[in-house]
Amino acid sequence: MARVADNSKLQAGRSEAAQLSMQDLAFGFFVGSTGTALMLALVIGLYIAKSAAGINLMPGPSPLHEYLFHLVP
Repeated sequence: MARVADNSKLQAGRSEAAQLSMQDLAFGFFVGSTGTALMLALVIGLYIAKSAAGINLMPGPSPLHEYLFHLVP
């Protein structure tokens, strides 16, 4: 009987330790959102630099051309 009680205490301790706090989740969301925004800005910046330099990676217009053409002078 003592083994069963000890095992249940161990499982309860594991489940409490495995739970994330709201602060941890908010921090993870913040880091993920910031990383996504930075990657998007990097892709747009590289596209503008490529277009300004006149580099064509494929024949015809780029797939991003219709979305980002108005940003390139």
